[in-house]
Amino acid sequence: MMTVLWTLIVMFLVVIAISVLIVYLRQRDLTRREAIEALAARRGWSLMITRQSLGRPSILRLASRSGPAWQAEIKRFEASSEAKAQNITEYHSTATSWPDNLMIICHHPVEGAPDPDVITQGSGADMIDEDRIRALVGQDIGDTIPPLQVWPAHDNMTVLASADPSLRTDLGDLAKVFLDWAPLKSGPRGQTVVILGNSGLRVRLGHSVNGADGLERFVDYSTGLYRLFSRP
Repeated sequence: MMTVLWTLIVMFLVVIAISVLIVYLRQRDLTRREAIEALAARRGWSLMITRQSLGRPSILRLASRSGPAWQAEIKRFEASSEAKAQNITEYHSTATSWPDNLMIICHHPVEGAPDPDVITQGSGADMIDEDRIRALVGQDIGDTIPPLQVWPAHDNMTVLASADPSLRTDLGDLAKVFLDWAPLKSGPRGQTVVILGNSGLRVRLGHSVNGADGLERFVDYSTGLYRLFSRP
């Protein structure tokens, strides 16, 4: 009899704990959403939120209402731990681009990329294949990928480009802006990847940014890169 009673008590406590957890998670999500709504109102940005359904991720999208066109999207999969690896935060602006060329900037070192200090320019040893590029950026980058090579840059930054990147921007100034990002998550997924090509400027993180403060910082950081690439 006592065994049955203790079993019922344990089950009751488990149900209470699960109920409290559900309420907490819902309240946390509501507080987070209200903070992002307040951010959008304060900065004059548009905001759209769609829920996850039929295998598609939930999407939170901020976009400019005036000035240069840009949007920032958070895509989040919640169905399984495997799907969470696809979570991504991306800023995209079509207001600046590099026609007929492609440049990818990421943190050094990059797996599979040769060291710029030991390559011989024009030897072909510094070329990066398309599969490695797509693995680096995590998904289709929206551009046809031309042959890319590694170009000498700051020690903590790797620049892959189809043509001399100094024709497009000052690499010293680029390093100052690019390396100013303070990761919100540890490891490679917390580092930014910047893509400039025909389809515009993209700035990517390999995880979803959850809080309003982090999202605002990410948009401001990406806007700084946009301004850099938009300088005459």
